[in-house]
Amino acid sequence: MTKLNIDDVNIDVPLLYGSTDECLYVGAGLRTQSHKPGYGKPVMIAGHTIPYFKNLGLVKEGQIVTVKTYYGIFKYKITGTKVANEEDSSAYDLDQKKEQLILFTCYPLDGIGNKTNRLFVYADKMSGPEVVGDIK
Repeated sequence: MTKLNIDDVNIDVPLLYGSTDECLYVGAGLRTQSHKPGYGKPVMIAGHTIPYFKNLGLVKEGQIVTVKTYYGIFKYKITGTKVANEEDSSAYDLDQKKEQLILFTCYPLDGIGNKTNRLFVYADKMSGPEVVGDIK
């Protein structure tokens, strides 16, 4: 099973391809506009605050995010966080030339309902296979 894990803050969630409501009710979702782990490009993952990313605000720089896929295990080191408006596309760069993991969820992290801000967590790839060609 494909999973995303941050041991230090007790996040352990299934990871699906896509970030539709149907996907996010089951786990975290890899945005189809980004890339898959191992391709050397940005990987953007969304998750509902309740229940999956409720502890995302507890992360600290240096902590490790693990993404387990059927084609490899990838580790990323957290480098920072940012709160931005949901319309602020400057909060992430999907055209950059490095593999950066970008996690995001609604902010503030308490309660449910429509929220216009997002918490972004950034992490740089530390280890994992490099993918050459297409994964089917």
